[in-house]
Amino acid sequence: HPTTYKYHRHSDPVVLDSCEWVGMATLINAKILLTLALIASRLIVVIAFIFIVLSFYALNIITILNFKALIFC
Repeated sequence: HPTTYKYHRHSDPVVLDSCEWVGMATLINAKILLTLALIASRLIVVIAFIFIVLSFYALNIITILNFKALIFC
């Protein structure tokens, strides 16, 4: 079947293009997901750091208040 083969060869570049487009789309999505994951991880780290600092300050304030209470009592 030379005609069918010829037709197939003719439609091949279109298939390749669509596959390439899908590949590029998935690649772009993967990049976006990666960047989002990086941003999220950085945000989590920053939030954790802030939380630790705040809790540290809160503990210090509580201990200072307790110490003052002990001194005044």
